[in-house]
Amino acid sequence: MRRYKTSNERKQHNKQFLNNEKFFYSKLREDEIKIKSSEAPKKEDIEEYWSKLWTRSKQHTEDAELIEHMQRHAEKIEEMKEGKI
Repeated sequence: MRRYKTSNERKQHNKQFLNNEKFFYSKLREDEIKIKSSEAPKKEDIEEYWSKLWTRSKQHTEDAELIEHMQRHAEKIEEMKEGKI
């Protein structure tokens, strides 16, 4: 059901955009401003949410292919010349 609703909304948005871009963008702005909850989250809830993310230990592969690729790419970039502002 949720997938149908999402698909239907996308079709409506496409139709609105094709018919009247100005209306479409103004409608998007209105929708962005609406807040789902009338209350701001509690300090404790915010701290709990972020502490779960930041306190979790994560291991990274030091010799990952992407890192090596990016390091080689960065070596080719010339240092920017100093300029006056």
